[in-house]
Amino acid sequence: MYRTILTRCPAALYARQFSSSHPARKTVTEKVSEVADKVNKSVGRGLASALEKGEEATEKTKETVVGAKRETDKMADKMGNVAKEKKDKTAAEINSTKEQVKDATRK
Repeated sequence: MYRTILTRCPAALYARQFSSSHPARKTVTEKVSEVADKVNKSVGRGLASALEKGEEATEKTKETVVGAKRETDKMADKMGNVAKEKKDKTAAEINSTKEQVKDATRK
């Protein structure tokens, strides 16, 4: 029986084995695609970091400007009050001087 199998199927025993595994190496387009993907991601990370730094700087600038505006407003109010007091004091002195001049001319 063994002889009959060997004589009937000799090509099947000596046939070359066929394998359909993936190639171990990558093609040029795959390599280029991977490199482009890595570059794209690294550039994206860099830009995202730069945008975050810009947003932080903007917030700090806003805080500084708002604080400076508040201080300026306080100082302007204070100087306005001082100027008003001096104006009122000067007006009172002028009125007093006018009265003294009138009294001096009447006598």
